[in-house]
Amino acid sequence: MRAKEFVNEASSGMSLKLGILLILASVLPWIAIPVAVWLAPSVTMKAAWTGGLLIAAEVLFWAGILVAGRDVWSAAKQAGWRRAFPLLWRQLRGPSSEEMKDTYTGSLIKPFKGYK
Repeated sequence: MRAKEFVNEASSGMSLKLGILLILASVLPWIAIPVAVWLAPSVTMKAAWTGGLLIAAEVLFWAGILVAGRDVWSAAKQAGWRRAFPLLWRQLRGPSSEEMKDTYTGSLIKPFKGYK
């Protein structure tokens, strides 16, 4: 399977959207860590909040990967995480034609039709 042909028909529905939402939501605990450290009254509370938020971020990320599916994971490993999210976003929006232009490499991306 090529990296750019990664979302199959079965995973392009609600589970893919939910998985991507969970992956993107895993950034929120990282943003909340400085706020929690600043607002916590004691050192033990700062450590507890920081540890809890780090665990929450990891759980959200891996739950998103599990929900989104193995095709997304393998494509992200092959194409890299920087290219995977723009490709996923275009796939979620639904390509208007059979082929669409990849802004990173200039090559044409053909939607994944399933395994042969």
